[in-house]
Amino acid sequence: MSEMSPSRFSQYELTLEEMLADPIVRLLMQRDGVNDEDIKALMAHQVATLQRP
Repeated sequence: MSEMSPSRFSQYELTLEEMLADPIVRLLMQRDGVNDEDIKALMAHQVATLQRP
């Protein structure tokens, strides 16, 4: 990954896959007993909830 200036970095949104690949996120997930599928299911539920009229 190329270096990003703080202003450029603040405009960049990580994808869910990028976030789940982050070593710090992985450690926190391991500590909390959460896996990728738990997070993906939660996100899918939230998307479905927000799409309801």
